[in-house]
Amino acid sequence: MELKGTKMVGLPKIYQPAEFDLKAGRIRIGSHCMQLKITPLLESLFKTPHQLEISASWYPEGSTPYILFRIIPHGRDFKYVINLNLDTLEFQGLSVELQESESRFRLLAIALDEIQKEDIRKSVQILK
Repeated sequence: MELKGTKMVGLPKIYQPAEFDLKAGRIRIGSHCMQLKITPLLESLFKTPHQLEISASWYPEGSTPYILFRIIPHGRDFKYVINLNLDTLEFQGLSVELQESESRFRLLAIALDEIQKEDIRKSVQILK
């Protein structure tokens, strides 16, 4: 999957149109026009110079489809990983991926307090 401007390319039709617009502070997925406003907590992860990787999984059947945003700060040996449910944009978690060696990494969950979690939950909107 890749980002061309603000359009996310490579998702199946059911998830199109798909958009990630940091300047507007939103992620949009699908014709049902759900939108996740990027909260100050999530926005702060994008403040330093970084590379962005976006990946998603919608297979196999019976599992929860998801989209991952990996924020790789320049000159660091870790990535922030934001995990969202691809169908609902529900926040699934925030973690740090530590690069331990060339082929080995460790994923550590970042504990958020209830206020931070609620802010993220409230940020999902259905657009008309």
